[in-house]
Amino acid sequence: MKKLLVLTVISLLMAGTSIAQSCMTDVWMCLQNKQVGKAKKLLEECMPGNEQNAELWLMRGNVYLQRYEDELERQKTNPKYIIKDTDAIWIANESFFKAVELNPNVEPKPGLLDALTGQILCARPFYIIGQEAKKNKQWEKAYKYLNAAAKSLKLDKENTNIAQDLGYLYFDLSQIATQLNQPENYKAMLLEATKVKTPVPEIYLLLYDLYKSENDTIRCGEIIATAKKNVPAERVIMIQELELEYYVMTGNVEKLNAATDKLAIEYADSAAFLAKLALYMTNSDQFQKAESYLEKGLAVDSTNFELNQQMGYRYFFEAITYQNLMDKATEDRNWDKLRELKETEKIVLEKAHTWVEKAYIINNNDRENNIMLQQLKVKLIKEVPQELKDKVDSYKQE
Repeated sequence: MKKLLVLTVISLLMAGTSIAQSCMTDVWMCLQNKQVGKAKKLLEECMPGNEQNAELWLMRGNVYLQRYEDELERQKTNPKYIIKDTDAIWIANESFFKAVELNPNVEPKPGLLDALTGQILCARPFYIIGQEAKKNKQWEKAYKYLNAAAKSLKLDKENTNIAQDLGYLYFDLSQIATQLNQPENYKAMLLEATKVKTPVPEIYLLLYDLYKSENDTIRCGEIIATAKKNVPAERVIMIQELELEYYVMTGNVEKLNAATDKLAIEYADSAAFLAKLALYMTNSDQFQKAESYLEKGLAVDSTNFELNQQMGYRYFFEAITYQNLMDKATEDRNWDKLRELKETEKIVLEKAHTWVEKAYIINNNDRENNIMLQQLKVKLIKEVPQELKDKVDSYKQE
């Protein structure tokens, strides 16, 4: 009796396998004859009871991928055509993954795609669908498809730009996660990008800001070190600026000065960057050093707005430091010292006014500069031009 039962089970298994093989042959023939619709129908009839057959899943992936490509081609020919199988590419990808899950070495029939190639080919359609959903602010759909695109793309070991491609994908996913109010996924996507050593600098900028918001200065330093290894020379300037901000944040004046001196030489011909270096010096109360960078920049371009503005700021913020000294002199009733400090402050404010006004002549539409210029004129009891007054008044109405 037991022997009969075993023989019956074996017979049933062989029959199931035979049916599956026969079905796959029929489906394969349909694909060879471009009868994708018929192939799809036959395949779905074969699937029940054969869910553990890796070859059948591989065939299914091929059928649905071909179905997606055919419908896409019809839409290109006729823009009014509405795609019927909107989930075809998703089903194709799931089928390829299932085939590998059941049998990592599953082989396709002649003329068909293997599972790995099929998964990789799904990346671009996923990307296109995801970007379209993002454009239409369909955030959940966008996240779903772009995340799938990233998973498929990671399988492509022959893509020499994979670290960059994945970097931009994970950047998009992080921004979509923000729209979905998913801070954990936001962080996870940025970290995924670092795992592939992406050269995309924006990834490291966002992670730095995230760690900074968490008051994690150690990780801030680590992410800068990682970025400097992965970001190419033509874009590393963004990371170099970040490093300066890090030194200011951690109060490491020695490293800040060493870094700015090095960058001032490296970017000696960039007036705009020298202005940025000067700002870091001003923010750390190193006014003479700020002025030296600004003078180098002005030698390159004397009409640069940022350089003239920053020179004004350099003197304005130096003048602020005198206020504490004057408060101390008043407290000590040291009137001679107080008088001396007031005179020095006025000289410094006059210099600030001169440079901020030069910046105003170059560009009279900069809000911050205009407000500061009016403040300086009032402080120094100078006439405020009506044009300047009107501009500053207009800001109050915004």
